[in-house]
Amino acid sequence: MKVEVQRSRMIREAVLQTLGVVQGAGLDLGVSFQQIHTGFSRSRLDVKAAELHREMASLLNDGLIAKAWNEDLESWEFRLTARGADFRRADYPWSRVDEFTGGQEPVS
Repeated sequence: MKVEVQRSRMIREAVLQTLGVVQGAGLDLGVSFQQIHTGFSRSRLDVKAAELHREMASLLNDGLIAKAWNEDLESWEFRLTARGADFRRADYPWSRVDEFTGGQEPVS
C-alpha cells in the first residue's frame, strides 16, 4: 500500500477516534477544527491544516462525520455520525468503507 494512502487513513482514523471519544463520554458536544488540529500538533504526527481539511472533507463526503454551526462559539463543530460510529466499532475496515458509507458495492 502506498505511503500516502496509509497516512491518509491514519489521519482519518485519528479524527474518527477523537470524535468517538467525545461521543463516548456521553456529552452532547462537538469538536472544532482547531481542537482537532491542536491534537495533531501535540502528537508525533505532523499534520498541516490544509491536509487535515482535505481528510476531514473526505470524512464529511463519506458521511462518517457531520458538521454544524455553533452559534455560541461562532465556529463549526464536528461530530461522529451513526455510520462513523459503526465504522469505528468495526475497527476501521478501509477495504469495506463503501459498505459503511453507502458507496459502491464491493466488486467480487
